[in-house]
Amino acid sequence: MTEPREWSLGAGALTHAPGGAGFRCQIAGEELFYRTDGPPSAPRHADALLAALLLPAMRLGALLRFEPTLAISPRLLDGMARLQEIFAAWYPDLHRTTIAASPAAAQASAPGAGSFFSAGVDSCDTLLRHQSEITHLILIRGVDLTLGNESGWQESLDAVQAVAAAYGKTLITVETNARFFARRLAGLSWLPYQGSGLVSVGLLTGLGRIFIPSSNHYSALHPLGTHPLTDPLWSTEYTSFVHDGAAVRRYQKLRGLAAHPLLLDHLRVCWQDAGYNCGRCDKCLHLRVALRLLGMNTPRMPPLSDLSELRTIAVHTVGEYAEWEDNLILAREVGDSKIERAVRRPLDRFLLRRAARDLDQALIGGRLRRFFRGRR
Repeated sequence: MTEPREWSLGAGALTHAPGGAGFRCQIAGEELFYRTDGPPSAPRHADALLAALLLPAMRLGALLRFEPTLAISPRLLDGMARLQEIFAAWYPDLHRTTIAASPAAAQASAPGAGSFFSAGVDSCDTLLRHQSEITHLILIRGVDLTLGNESGWQESLDAVQAVAAAYGKTLITVETNARFFARRLAGLSWLPYQGSGLVSVGLLTGLGRIFIPSSNHYSALHPLGTHPLTDPLWSTEYTSFVHDGAAVRRYQKLRGLAAHPLLLDHLRVCWQDAGYNCGRCDKCLHLRVALRLLGMNTPRMPPLSDLSELRTIAVHTVGEYAEWEDNLILAREVGDSKIERAVRRPLDRFLLRRAARDLDQALIGGRLRRFFRGRR
């Protein structure tokens, strides 16, 4: 039987950035780094490192051993068992592992409240509903935009700086390779990893409370890296995390932006690294449909004038289904039968494929699916 691998972590393995908030280290031959202009008020490097490494360790069966010089928040350690239970139940390739660490001395909650802010619909909604509480906006380089996209980063930074100034918030920028580190090290995509990746950033900001804008409505929750079940479990005595906005559908959030033209003018939803918004990908098309149904527009996105574009809608995952179902509900609400039919067709096809797969699994153990896979 193969012995489990062990990742032994001590303060000597971390190289700290000037000011103390950022760090870099080597894990199993892969470098992980964070650079931030956030306040250097007692950042929790050990807690951030645990958040970044938990899912890769679960994926690879690695024991995490933190030397006493890297003590972990007692509250975060308490959350580890439940987090591992949930992620192992959601993702069959993640398995519970052992975390050997000393509990850190108790710390009081830090001042200030932040929110991750990409200028998307969810983050704009969180800013509006909690603007009296939020003191900082957190913009990450290396998630929506790859680290090498200089022009895209500058355009995004300019937009978020304008929003932060208009709403009287302090902007914290963080540059990290955490998203692609998890992919290279453990083959983890951003979908299961995004909660832990965001939390690892948040723990370096020195803020006492951080909002994580929701991706899904409560009626459409499914396994995802950021989720109302898991996000609060990453909290420490110093920094607590709040999953925000799941009670509101995305088109309702978008409708609320009509009274806030600055946010609408800087709206960004695209992950394609092809301009501020590429206008063609699934996320962009989803927004363009919603804008048309609501009679709204933004200079950051071409209007949807030709419904033949809706023939390109492809629904392959539960997450994509939830997003397009949101537009289906809106189309019914405003009485647009053409868009309703165009959106319903790919949703129905997705449901039929799922039903066929479930029937195949229930009756013949998935043999039909494996047969067709073998013929590709």
